[in-house]
Amino acid sequence: MKNLIAFRKKLVVGKLTNKLKNNESVLRFQHLLMKYGYMLSETAYNALLKMDEDQLTKLYTDIHQYFLETIGNSNAKELEELYYMFANETEHQKQIRLAKEQRDLRLKKYAVIYTDNIYTSMQSYCNLIWNSKSNKDIPQVYETTKFIEINYATEDEFKKIFTDLVKIGTALTPTDFSTVEWFAKEYGNDNIMPDSIPFKENLCMVASLGLDVPVKTTTDVLRIATYMSNGTTDLILPPKMVRSNAWTNNLIENVKRKEANFKKFKRAERRYLLSLLESVVDVKEMVLKRSRWIKLGEILHPGDYANQYPLSANAFKLLRNTKVKSWYSDVDAAFSKSFSKGLTKLSERPGEFVRKLDALIRKNETKIDEILDIFEKIGHKISTKVLWEIYTHFNKRNNVDNDRSIWIKGARKKTNLPTLDPLDESIIVKVQSIIIELITKRFAKLDKLGNVYIDTELKKIPVPTNMRTLQESKKVIIRGTRMPLQPTKKVLRPYIHWTAGVDLDISISFIDYNNQTTFCSYKQLNPHPSVLHSGDVIPSVKGEWAEYVDIDIENCPFKYGLVQVHNYGGGSLENVGAVIGFMERDNLQSSKKWKPNTIENSFKVSSEGSTVNLMIIDFETKEWILIDEDSSQYPMTGNNDILKYIENISKEPKLSVYDVLNMHTTARGILVEDEKNSDTKFLFDDFSTSYEKIAEYML
Repeated sequence: MKNLIAFRKKLVVGKLTNKLKNNESVLRFQHLLMKYGYMLSETAYNALLKMDEDQLTKLYTDIHQYFLETIGNSNAKELEELYYMFANETEHQKQIRLAKEQRDLRLKKYAVIYTDNIYTSMQSYCNLIWNSKSNKDIPQVYETTKFIEINYATEDEFKKIFTDLVKIGTALTPTDFSTVEWFAKEYGNDNIMPDSIPFKENLCMVASLGLDVPVKTTTDVLRIATYMSNGTTDLILPPKMVRSNAWTNNLIENVKRKEANFKKFKRAERRYLLSLLESVVDVKEMVLKRSRWIKLGEILHPGDYANQYPLSANAFKLLRNTKVKSWYSDVDAAFSKSFSKGLTKLSERPGEFVRKLDALIRKNETKIDEILDIFEKIGHKISTKVLWEIYTHFNKRNNVDNDRSIWIKGARKKTNLPTLDPLDESIIVKVQSIIIELITKRFAKLDKLGNVYIDTELKKIPVPTNMRTLQESKKVIIRGTRMPLQPTKKVLRPYIHWTAGVDLDISISFIDYNNQTTFCSYKQLNPHPSVLHSGDVIPSVKGEWAEYVDIDIENCPFKYGLVQVHNYGGGSLENVGAVIGFMERDNLQSSKKWKPNTIENSFKVSSEGSTVNLMIIDFETKEWILIDEDSSQYPMTGNNDILKYIENISKEPKLSVYDVLNMHTTARGILVEDEKNSDTKFLFDDFSTSYEKIAEYML
């Protein structure tokens, strides 16, 4: 686990000796990395020369297995190529191939034979890359000449991964949440703690595992009890009943509902939870989740500990036996007396005030100055995360938006919201000006940046939201990010690989320049000479299965392509051993072999839905846009539906990484246009695959 955690953060870690070891083992590891588009930095390479053979062997084994699982070949230790006679074949050959694939997709194993000549040439190639300012003149020994650099980390540098993750003010990806769990269990209070843990879910998880962190609210305690019971801090219960599959309205009992119940706590655990609650107890907050607290109280038996924790015991008694009014009831009562008193009461909780700001403005046109005055006074108490959210919300509020939607916590599909009447442009300017001033004041307290160069490509990266539902991937990309396709590659191949005996399908909906739709799926394998589907695979047993689509980018007449993966039987995509992704190839001839090491990005499917929209391909700009969300349609029907969906996804972000960094520059630096004249550089490559990087600047 330690090796995998480090590698996901582009690091290798381990104890070193003073003695140089066999160069051959390090080169073997370097060869493995370079096949998959990674490369040890020269510093990391020289460090690993001092690692003992057992550690290096373990490192090689762990990373090799990680590659195989990530790209979709978990059962083949040395699998390098899946053969398909795919491109440039006759129709007769294609029919033979498709029939054969229907029966069995055969795997071939290839052993790599290492020789002194191979190692010598590889060492020369590594030296050439390390010592070159540009890779354009480097011979293409591997499939890529642009490698992701892997650096060496000391133990303290490795432990900083935990510190950097828990200080992020937004939800973590599931993989990073598991990483924080591992650190909490492995190092305990020896972890390097940040000054604060702003995101409640992260704080409550590490508190549940015994780390000494401040628990500030009653709801924090409820999250801790939930995590101790089922390993999640999510307070939203799964529905009691769910549809048995996507093709029916027949409801069955949801097994995940039972898993979300509180466990039977031991006495020591009960005392721990009650001790936490005693210092923050607020029955007005508890009543908001009354049923959950009553269930918890039935397990904690607070009456047995009334002498030790009298406030907690009394709170449970009031909750069960009286009609406790919440703080929100007090707010309503204040508003019933006067608008000013209601605003004053609401302002006691600045976060709640700002979340209701739009509604307050819409419904009280004559009171806008009074509302904004209070907002300006209490703004310094509002978290930066919430300010960013409100700033984004007010973008384009001067227009009627019929497509308003929001990510509900834990959901993999957006929820539609009602259309709002537009606001006057002057009001939006006032609100956003207040927010910018609040944020800029916070940034101004940080260290100066000097002359700052900001890559304009950063406008293509949205600020991170809803990272908690992203599926594990080779490269972590923020939803909506426009990523460049490799300019030298001529063939794009989206694919799906799975191991369960279920019928999965990959399809692409193409939109041309006349806004007409063309489908490529198991029903239409060759809708255009530049597009070819591998054929429908219908497995009935567990095994290694795959489908994919080859697209000749240079000759493709389409503007967009929407890539979807679907469980034909309507069941979940969870637990079917599926990996979806895409690779970029040099030409159609080379694509006769599906080489997993040429994969640009891949995602381990964990969705409970039956259909996933993976990405949009923009053939005009030669970019791809990550979606990774569930869909209720397969395939999406109607030209207008698909076009509207793609256009919404393809829009410029309401708030981009560029915008955030530009605010920092305004507060503590000077913007320059020439990268050579800068003291601080913000580059696309540094942020495009690291949501943690931009999170550092959103605190």
